[in-house]
Amino acid sequence: MRLRLLAPLLLLPSLLAGRAWAQTPHPPTYDFESFRTRMEDPARAQWQKPDEVVRRLRLRRGQRVADIGAGTGYFTTWLARAVGKTGTVYAVDTDARALQYMRRRFQRARLPQIRVVRAIPNDPKLPSRVDLIFICDTWHHIENRPAYAEILHRYLRNNGRVVIVDFKPDADPTIGPPKEMRLSAEQITDELRQSGFRVTREPDLLPQQYVLIATPDDPEARP
Repeated sequence: MRLRLLAPLLLLPSLLAGRAWAQTPHPPTYDFESFRTRMEDPARAQWQKPDEVVRRLRLRRGQRVADIGAGTGYFTTWLARAVGKTGTVYAVDTDARALQYMRRRFQRARLPQIRVVRAIPNDPKLPSRVDLIFICDTWHHIENRPAYAEILHRYLRNNGRVVIVDFKPDADPTIGPPKEMRLSAEQITDELRQSGFRVTREPDLLPQQYVLIATPDDPEARP
């Protein structure tokens, strides 16, 4: 089954803050430096709470994680610290500029446990199975989400999880995508269940977003 994303994965997390640029996706000729500045804005931590989100994931040293739609690697660095130097984090994106930027960033930060992966729109192309697939501020851009979720099964190790962080429909309209693009936690839960996942919701820890945790109904039945 063919899947299409509404925008390259790099662009997906770009609809995060600021009324002027939160209303429509960036065009293909978007300004990467502007995008990078917005993604790394220190004010983002106030509502995104990356330290608390990653702490709640309860990752262990040596585990493997995929950050799908990594963009500038905002969450990737937090995930890398959680799994330590014996772990692996795949920073997954489709845009060459993002991939180049992340390679330089992680080399400077001396985080050899991070591997940058170029995805295609319908497949994250992970080199190996992982313990956790992390998708933040990205799910609402996927056109055929149940089918995309089915693809994720093949990349999960035994007892693996998919964690989706996305915007509440009634969240601050100046932060995140326009209202017509937002999905409720209930809608995403239904999509994941259609694709063979059990879903739980992490108790609210973010003011503007929800956190969903999905595990395969039958881990042995993965493709």
